Amino acid sequence: MTNKIAPRSGTYRVRPPTQPLVLTKQEDLLLMEAVRRGESAQRKNSDTMLEYGQWLLDSVFGGSTTQALDPKSKNPVWMELVRRAGGHTLHVSRHFLYSSLRIAAYDKRIADEAWRLLDTGRKELLLPLVDVDALREAAQHVTKLDLTQRMVQAYVAAQLAEGGASRQLRWTAPQLTRQLGRLHLMLEARAPVRRLRELSAQLSDEERQEILARARGLKKVLNVLTREIGK
Repeated sequence: MTNKIAPRSGTYRVRPPTQPLVLTKQEDLLLMEAVRRGESAQRKNSDTMLEYGQWLLDSVFGGSTTQALDPKSKNPVWMELVRRAGGHTLHVSRHFLYSSLRIAAYDKRIADEAWRLLDTGRKELLLPLVDVDALREAAQHVTKLDLTQRMVQAYVAAQLAEGGASRQLRWTAPQLTRQLGRLHLMLEARAPVRRLRELSAQLSDEERQEILARARGLKKVLNVLTREIGK
C-alpha cells in the first residue's frame, strides 16, 4: 500500500501511517540502519550546536548569561554575527545562532536534572517559554511524560496561550489582517466540517491531543485578540 503524497508549498510530504507497518526482513534491516544513521546525524548536529553555543557564551559574552539572554544586547560582535547570519559571509541561520547561545545560557542557569537530561531538540522547542522557572517546570513535565517533539510543540503553544510565558509581538494592522485572513481561509475554505470528520477518524491519539491542544490555545488567543481590539 502506497502512502498518499500531497504537494504543499513546492514540497512533498508523506502522510505517515497511524499504525506500524509490517516489513519484510530486508526492509526491517534497512529501517534499522536508517534509524541508526539518523540518530548519529542528530547527535552530531546536537553536539555541534552545544559546542558552538558554549563558545559564544564564553568568548563573545564572557560567560555572562545575563548579557547572552538580553534581547536588546548591544554586544558589537554578536550584533555583527546576527547581521551576517544567513548571508554569503556566514552560512548559519539566525535561528541556529540564537538557539545555540540560549541553550548554552540556560544550561548554565538551570540547575535541574530534568533540564540536563533533555535532548537538544526538545530544549530548543522549549526556548519560547523564556522564563527560567517556566523552562524548569516544562523540562520536568516533558521528561516525566517522555513527550515527543510534536507533543512538546503542542505543550509550549498551550503554555504561551495561557500566559505561561510572554513574548513581544510587533504586529502592524496590515500584518495582523493578512495572518487572520490566511488562517480563516485555511480553516474554513479548505477544511469543511465533513472533511474534519473524515480526518478525525484517521487520527492517532497523539495527533488528536496535539491538534486539540493547539486549537484550544488558538481559541484563547483569538478571544484575547477580540476583546482587546474590540475595546
